[in-house]
Amino acid sequence: MNIEFIINKDIPEDTLNHICMLKQQHWHYSIQEQLKWIEL
Repeated sequence: MNIEFIINKDIPEDTLNHICMLKQQHWHYSIQEQLKWIEL
């Protein structure tokens, strides 16, 4: 297993969308609210 650390502003858009969808399964916030929380 390889773990890579990157800063938020370097997350590819498709990966960021997957993260938001995963979070949305457990916390009911909109994608825009999730993105704001991540603060790109």
